[in-house]
Amino acid sequence: ISAINGVALPDLTEAQYLDFVGTRERPANANWTFVDAQSRQQKTVALTPALYEINTVLHSDVFFHANHSGKIGYLVFDMFISTSETELDAALNTFKSEGINELVLDLRYNGGGLVSIAIKLASQIAGAVTNGKPLMEYRHNDKYADEFDFALQFSDEPIDLGLERLIVLTTQDTASSSEIVINALSPYIDVVTIGTRTNGKPYITFGNE
Repeated sequence: ISAINGVALPDLTEAQYLDFVGTRERPANANWTFVDAQSRQQKTVALTPALYEINTVLHSDVFFHANHSGKIGYLVFDMFISTSETELDAALNTFKSEGINELVLDLRYNGGGLVSIAIKLASQIAGAVTNGKPLMEYRHNDKYADEFDFALQFSDEPIDLGLERLIVLTTQDTASSSEIVINALSPYIDVVTIGTRTNGKPYITFGNE
């Protein structure tokens, strides 16, 4: 993006941006100028913001395998956002009613999102064995440790799969909250990762004005 309504991006003020974009109730139409990264050619397009529903559970299924005794759940989860809660509840409720005893969690392209959703999902997968147990800690350097360090625990969720093992499909795009689910469950149940090494996110940042 090189400009909005003819104002170059480096010169764009916050007030101008808000005016050009508008509000959720009254979205504004603006001319956005894009530059092709390879050809360097410019193109200006008139755009109006709009709300779109995003599905975060892209696929879920229950199936049998000849070499496995029981039912296997398969869940493709794309991102951890607020609307994921109802989607996950629906999928995991089906897994619960079907009586799965194995889960394949496909996080190959899940770059993360809300930690609260990661806590919920991890708690639902393991169930009672993790209720109230330590999930993760935020540890800051010695300048901020006393003020900002805190810990999170697993939650007691109505949907409890009670699984003893989790199989996770990964790529280098698997990151952040996806890695929280993997690492937080590892001390309590058997977590098997299949795929390439995940992105790795050992840090967080805070913005200060």
